[in-house]
Amino acid sequence: MVIAALLVIACGGAQHAGQSEGIDAIRRRAEERPNDPAAQAAWAEAELFMAGGDGEAAERAIARARQLDPESAEIEFLHAMERQLHGDLDTSLDAHLRTIALARAGRTPLAASLAEVSVAFVLEFDDAVPDYARRVREALTPIHAEPGAIGPSARHGIGSALSDLAYRDGNLDAVRAITTAQGCSTQWRVAGPFGPRHLLGFDQQLAPDEPGPLAETYDLGPGRGTRPTRTLEPRACSLHLGNGPVAGPGTTYAETEITVPSAGEYLIRLESPNSVELSVDDARVVRIDRRSEMVSRITYHPVQLTAGAHRVMVKTTTRHPNPLLVVSVLPSSTFGAEWSDEAPAADRPLGVALGAARAIARADFVGARETLAPHVRDDQATGAMLVLGSIVALSDPLTGQQVAADEGRRLLTLAAQRDPRAWYPRMQLANLEPDELTKMRMLRDAIQQWPEVLVMPLTLIDVLEARGWEAQTDAAITHARQVAPTACRPRRAALNAALRRGRAAEVGELAEALVACDARSDARLQHAVRQRRWEDAQREVARIASLEPESSRYQTADAELTLARQRGDDAAVERLLSELAALRPRAEGVVMMQADRMLAAGDAQAAHQRIEAALHEEPESMGDLRRILRAIGGASPIEPFRQDGARVIREYEASGRSYDGPKVLVLDYTVVRVFDDGSQLELTHQIVRVQSEEAVDAEGEFSPPEDAQLLTLRTIKADGRRLEPDEIQGKDTISMPNLAVGDYVEYEYLRASPAPAGFPNGALGDRFYFASFEVPFDRSELTVIAPPSMELAVDPRGPAPETETTTEDGLRVRRWRVRESRPHTQEPGAVAAREYLPSILWAHNATWPAYVESLRDVLADREVRDPAHVRLVREIVGTDGNASPEQRARRIYQWVLTNVEDTNDPFGQAATMVHARTGNRSRVLLYLLHLAGIDADLALARSFAGDATQSDVADDETYAFLVVRMQGSSGPIWLWPGARGAPFGFLPLEPAIRGQQALVLNERGERATVGDPGIESDLTNIELDVRLDGEGGAHVEVVETFHGAAAVAWRNQLEGVPAAHLEEIFERQYVARIAGGARMTELRITGREDAEQPLVLRYAFDVARLGRLTGDAHLVPQLYSLELASSYAPLARRATTQVMPGGARDVTMRVHLPQGAQAPVLPDERTMSGPSGMQATWRAGTQGNVVTVERRVRLPRARVTPEQYPELARFARAYDEAEAIELRVAM
Repeated sequence: MVIAALLVIACGGAQHAGQSEGIDAIRRRAEERPNDPAAQAAWAEAELFMAGGDGEAAERAIARARQLDPESAEIEFLHAMERQLHGDLDTSLDAHLRTIALARAGRTPLAASLAEVSVAFVLEFDDAVPDYARRVREALTPIHAEPGAIGPSARHGIGSALSDLAYRDGNLDAVRAITTAQGCSTQWRVAGPFGPRHLLGFDQQLAPDEPGPLAETYDLGPGRGTRPTRTLEPRACSLHLGNGPVAGPGTTYAETEITVPSAGEYLIRLESPNSVELSVDDARVVRIDRRSEMVSRITYHPVQLTAGAHRVMVKTTTRHPNPLLVVSVLPSSTFGAEWSDEAPAADRPLGVALGAARAIARADFVGARETLAPHVRDDQATGAMLVLGSIVALSDPLTGQQVAADEGRRLLTLAAQRDPRAWYPRMQLANLEPDELTKMRMLRDAIQQWPEVLVMPLTLIDVLEARGWEAQTDAAITHARQVAPTACRPRRAALNAALRRGRAAEVGELAEALVACDARSDARLQHAVRQRRWEDAQREVARIASLEPESSRYQTADAELTLARQRGDDAAVERLLSELAALRPRAEGVVMMQADRMLAAGDAQAAHQRIEAALHEEPESMGDLRRILRAIGGASPIEPFRQDGARVIREYEASGRSYDGPKVLVLDYTVVRVFDDGSQLELTHQIVRVQSEEAVDAEGEFSPPEDAQLLTLRTIKADGRRLEPDEIQGKDTISMPNLAVGDYVEYEYLRASPAPAGFPNGALGDRFYFASFEVPFDRSELTVIAPPSMELAVDPRGPAPETETTTEDGLRVRRWRVRESRPHTQEPGAVAAREYLPSILWAHNATWPAYVESLRDVLADREVRDPAHVRLVREIVGTDGNASPEQRARRIYQWVLTNVEDTNDPFGQAATMVHARTGNRSRVLLYLLHLAGIDADLALARSFAGDATQSDVADDETYAFLVVRMQGSSGPIWLWPGARGAPFGFLPLEPAIRGQQALVLNERGERATVGDPGIESDLTNIELDVRLDGEGGAHVEVVETFHGAAAVAWRNQLEGVPAAHLEEIFERQYVARIAGGARMTELRITGREDAEQPLVLRYAFDVARLGRLTGDAHLVPQLYSLELASSYAPLARRATTQVMPGGARDVTMRVHLPQGAQAPVLPDERTMSGPSGMQATWRAGTQGNVVTVERRVRLPRARVTPEQYPELARFARAYDEAEAIELRVAM
């Protein structure tokens, strides 16, 4: 909804509803000046869009303003919007058309914006009002010819509407005439899409960026091949860049030649939702990077051109497989010297609403949101303004689906309350209603109130059809056809209903009616096909094809193929399949159809040859055909490497080997054939011996891998019988027949996989393990077959088998074999199993730089700048211009920890995460740092506890933890926002990323080392005073001071504890574990809210019995013992490296002796050391009646090898013995 009410009057100058003037003053002026056009126009504008306005009053005010100034485009626009708001769409259409006509005169500086928005609304009325086509054509055709002051956007929109109507009539001459008048080229040369990266190509200098026209062919990049430059024709002005031999994302170049009759300034209109770069004669005109900022999809660019021919080039980068591009060039003089593309000023309600609606028309929903934001937040916002806000909210590309729905619902609910006569809120609230019955009731109620709004019965029809309520559907269709007898959508709904219900007599009539409504409809074609009237169907296919540009030939040929197959025209089928294969050489389905026909004709050899030829010509896109070729009896490159399962079982049983456990993996066999392009065909063959009822249950249901071709699946009984299962339709698993203890399960399948997208010209396998923790492997083998020119990098782990290399049939064959692999024991605290379990990973060109580049490509458009978040960052960091990067970053860091719920979503849109207040915190932090102008990068860090093997083969497990590296005043600062309550710069103990190598996800792809604050940063200091009561009890006062990781852990634990229950929970769950039966008497916690300070627990408790009494002595234990041996050395010996997380702890225990007690005899000071610099000291002393025991432990983070483990165990036991010393206090 948008509105205008500015009028210049001869007697009084300009008056309008200014933002600084309240609506009451405007109403008073209108009442005082009933014959003043400006006063009445200002009143109308205010009632419709100013806070406190009223919809009914707006209708009265607009009627009066129109009487006083019937030639005002602004007032007519107000009339159009008010009628549209209140459901009188028929009148609204006429008013919008009249607004456009009045705007031609240019009486108002808003003329172009008024016309542009009205044209956009006229397009929305299509199929919504009676006699739409005639009314629009008659009104807009003369305006398109003589646009006056309406501006290029309105004129182009008019041309688009007229072109669409001409297409409906099947009038291609009219389409071509309009296209020429629009200044659009009718032919383009297109190269691309270039890869392999989807979005990074926009920053790269690719071959077509060289000066001069496009070449005849280009290498489009790895996996895409060398392809010819294509000639494409737009559909009217709209050019779709896909439909080529290579489909998919990437960078595409489109080139056309324009000829201008005279020198001067020309205006280029550029429309694209993607990142684009426009150049003329090799000179860049504009570069629009939509990867980082949402801007209008329509932009205007004046250029000076000499008379004659000029070459226009547009570089487009996108993830979309068929991107849209619209370019037109017209003399700037077409639109007059006064035209400007400036948005309307927001100094009045009209400017706000009109600017927002203009942004919506250009698909700039973020810009529209920014324009409307302060106005829709007003408690007195009008229904019209709230409706406009809801349209923006529901279309906002950055807020996320849930936030958009919630905000849209909120605004719609308010709009319905503010203006009960507004139909749009009621309809959209029904659409947002999840319960279908409630939705139907809401729609029926709305239809009763606004019977002429066609979209409502059409929406109801969709809901009723989904539930199969045919009678009610028919009633809704009848109503819709009565509202708009000439509209296409009600006719289409009627045809679908007739087809569903088998009303053959109606179908033909409705099909003709639909084609009469829109010549592009295939209703007549489908009717002819159903009646098997093949000649009529063929004529109809040709008619529809004539309406499409030649670049759409694939789609029309595919339709012709369907018809030829249905009528059994073999010659036409062959011809069309050949044509389709030439148009889309990478279309796997076309090749399969050709092979199927050959098989049906009994020529299996020809079918095999056709598939083999396709695999040779287009290996990058035909990988799945390798699996299919084998299924139809063709040669399989893996066939010679298959194993005879029966022989494997016989050899196993003859070997006499046996294994404990529920089951045995008798055969674990994988063969991978790697092809030149990096694609693979993989055979998996496993035989499991079932040795327990538990294994019968586990192996009794087989889940076929997705997209796998099952070669073998059977139960092999102990007596040798083979039982093959039956698949049950609709059942996800296959039940193995008669499976019992002592039987075998054998399965074998093929899978085809494309070359890895992240590694251009590369290949990458899955890591193959030769052992596990649970199941014994009797025979485990991996075979990789590759071209001899493909050098494979082998990345082994643990005691992996040696590589056996042979050459067979000109191919390099590598084998790895292990026999009799017993289960490994999983030891506590061990490093990642990948480091020591025997395994093999193989790869070709799977490098870390390529890995980083692939991640950068995925993230390239995941940090779009949202103006709302620019303001948010300004609020967070404050206005201190002298604040250092660290100071600003600290504030942002704490905001993220406080406000964003962390999730494992590294690749989502960062702006959406901020709106939702949920998402990956590292991504959110980086985004906000960038908005604050702070230099920062995302990085992936290793874990100290992970697989520490250095390898040149990239994988997604080695560097697994997202961190942020920012540049501080004196160097890099590493940030990990994974836990609330963490101070700025805190790095966790788990995951153990401190001091570890990291991959920085920047253009350099550098490797860096994460900072390491050292173990003192995590110091825990405990001081306690124990006052013995002389009877075995004590009063204990404790101060525990936590730094670093321990402080963070305490803050997170305390976060969920209600204040009212804190003392009770603390006593029961913490103090009671320190001293059994303790009763807490005091608790104070500081540093809980301030993460930059240590967290300090101050508490006291009384305990009736501390330690034990024996004879005349009180044996007092040392509190807060670590028990290192049970934590870190519980085993007699180890076979695997152990990870020590590290830590620092100081405990000072002062025991105050009761009167008359004798101080204990204290042992000498003890100093203990362990591997990797572990240190501990124990000392005690007496001063007066106070015995002080001090314990100090420093455990550097360490990886303790099996050889070092005995030293660790000795250290741990020695320290535990020191902590176990009791203080013998004689009473």
